[in-house]
Parts: sequence; structure tokens; C-alpha cells
Amino acid sequence: MKHLLIVISFFLLFSSCQSQEKNKISEKRIKKEFYEYYSKPGLNAKIERIEDLKFEKSEERQYDMYGNIIKKIYSSKIVVKYLYDGDQNLLREEIYDSEGGLTDQKIYERNNKNKSLVTGQIQIRNKDTISNERNTYDKNGNLILSEFIKNSVWEKAFAYEYDEKGRKVLEHDYISERYGGYPKALYKYDEFDNLIRTKELDSNNNLIRSATYKYDERKNKIEYILFSEPNKTVISKEFTTYDTFDNIKSISNNKDGKNQQEYKYKYNEYGDWIEKTFYYYGYVDQYVKRKIEY
Repeated sequence: MKHLLIVISFFLLFSSCQSQEKNKISEKRIKKEFYEYYSKPGLNAKIERIEDLKFEKSEERQYDMYGNIIKKIYSSKIVVKYLYDGDQNLLREEIYDSEGGLTDQKIYERNNKNKSLVTGQIQIRNKDTISNERNTYDKNGNLILSEFIKNSVWEKAFAYEYDEKGRKVLEHDYISERYGGYPKALYKYDEFDNLIRTKELDSNNNLIRSATYKYDERKNKIEYILFSEPNKTVISKEFTTYDTFDNIKSISNNKDGKNQQEYKYKYNEYGDWIEKTFYYYGYVDQYVKRKIEY
């Protein structure tokens, strides 16, 4: 579990900056990518130059001839491998530690008729202990139930429901419910399949919070407002702009206010970004350098 959390933490560190990032713009096939991540030296540091950031981590991604990712290599020497069947469906993910030992393994089972996912088994080895997580999918390959073993007993973790178009309309978080959180979320979409409203319910099905979303003509999310219910008190707002490649350009809590977050990109001749700088209130916060082999 420790090794898995390291990888997950690493991913979450930069996922907020990459959530709507268009990694691939050009039609050229990418064989390898090399990422270098830099961040400010301290939480309250105010950095004005990229050169003053410190190196944080690096990552290499390798792809097969079909564009499937087959390997990730981190600077910590942790390696993640991906294996596919003849139809390019993901069959297995394997995580190896810095000494080459297999620590985590995800195994996916598919429906023989339409190759949609049936189950996803996650086996986590920690010394002599093996714990398991299991994901169950419906006939269309939609995740409907996540379970995990605790004290040798299967317990529900998350359950999901979908509409006729395969869009998630309900999520039940049993873990959150166990610890007094808001366990249920409802999702509503427009005719273009954009998520336009979410509702959070407590264990008694009382509406606690809601959120609305707006999009531009290119389906980029440009507005997000979170409300406290039932009085519709605004908790937070988020307005997002994009560059010509649909990568995030700025994020602000006010349409007319100064940008809280700003992103600047440098692109190669094929239209794929090779440098990305993240600014927070005018100061450099993170920098990512990307080298691409086609």
C-alpha cells in the first residue's frame, strides 16, 4: 500500500494543473515523453524566475505503435507497466519498486462478447500481507461498484449509477458516509453531455451543497459555482479561460478580477506543448518541461 500511495501522491501533486490539459494536439505518433517537474522551494516562497525553482521529480512515458501507454518510469525508480490484449484492451497494470520487485498489480477481466470491463482486481503486496480491492462493471463497461477487503471481509467503498447514455448520474461514497461526510452525489447533463449541475446529499438524503457548470462552444468548462443549500449561499466561484489549443490559460474567482492562477505554454512546431509555467497571484509556482520523441 505504501508504494501505491507514493505513486498516487505523485500523480495528485500535478493533476490539478493537468486536469484539462490537451497533451496531444498534433497527429504525429508519440513514442516517448520525458517530463521534468519543478516547484518553489517553500510553501510561502514568492518566486519571480523559473530558474529559482527547485527540481522536484521526473517521469518518462513510453507508448506502443497503437498509442497505448506501456510504461512509466519515475525518478524514484518506481516503474509502472501496462499490458494489453490483441484488441488493445488494457489487461494488467504492474507497479515495481526501485529494486525491481512487484508491489502492486491490477488485473482486468472483460466481457467476451463486447470486450467491456467486467471486474478490475487490485492486489497490493506489503511484506507478507496481501490485500485486495475489486471493481465491478456493468455490461457496457461502466464502473458500478468498488469494494475492498478489511479484516477479511468485503466492504463497499463506492457505488455508481448511469443513465441510458452511459453518463454517471449517482455516486454513493460509503467511506465518506462512515466518517460523517456527504455520501451521495447526483449529476445532471445538457444535450451535449456536459455536466451542468451536481448535488451533494447527506445520509438522510438532505440536500447540503450543489454546484453549477458552464461551457464554451468547444466544451471547455468556463464557470463553476459552488452553493451551500438550501439557501443557495455561494461558497466559491471559479472562472476559466483557455488558449487557442484549449489548454487552461487562467483561473480566477472573479470574472473581472485579477487572475489567481495563470498558465503559460511553449509549443513545438507540431502544436504540442513542451514547456508549461504555472503562476499563482503573479508569482511562479510550478514549471514543467516536456520532451517528445515521435
